[in-house]
Amino acid sequence: MAQELHPEYFTLGQVAKKLRLPLSTLKTHIRNNPKLVPERKNHLGWHLLTLEDITALKPHFTPTKRKYRR
Repeated sequence: MAQELHPEYFTLGQVAKKLRLPLSTLKTHIRNNPKLVPERKNHLGWHLLTLEDITALKPHFTPTKRKYRR
């Protein structure tokens, strides 16, 4: 049985890609609503979010449309 491995923490860049949002929008929203997700950073100062944090953020955003042609 192959189990899908998920990292315990995600960076803001990974979360922005997963939610299909610009990184600056995600950073601004977290900065303006500090109670929405806990302040958790690694030794480099990067914000780290868990899957529970991502599910808490999802209702606050609508995904952006892609602006390029395939």
